Amino acid sequence: TEILAEQHALSIQPYLDKIGRTLARLTGDMKRKEKDECYAAIAAHRVDFVIGTHALIQGGVKFARLGLVIVDEQHKFGVLQRAQLSKQGGGGAESASQLSAVAPAAPAAPVAPVAPDLLMMTATPIPRT
Repeated sequence: TEILAEQHALSIQPYLDKIGRTLARLTGDMKRKEKDECYAAIAAHRVDFVIGTHALIQGGVKFARLGLVIVDEQHKFGVLQRAQLSKQGGGGAESASQLSAVAPAAPAAPVAPVAPDLLMMTATPIPRT
């Protein structure tokens, strides 16, 4: 929910401030202009962490370098929604180019994007049968 996303953002912000990292919040109740500004910041990698609701997997959200996805109440996400997050890709190509710049051995082959790490969690019992 929007309230939970806001609580998470408020609780993590002081820790990110201490290490010089930026945070954005994206929820469905935001005004269109706010969402568009957030979309642009995410796509340009001007934010390091994004906390939000289902709004993160809808519409025009394009992640520049998605490395970790943490989903709370994972049973509320369908298989297709989880797959959509995994397809957003990590920083595979950029990471490879940084490594080759440090230790150039041979011409680097193109590197496919790496799927982000995915942590699913819930406090709700989920039947396994």
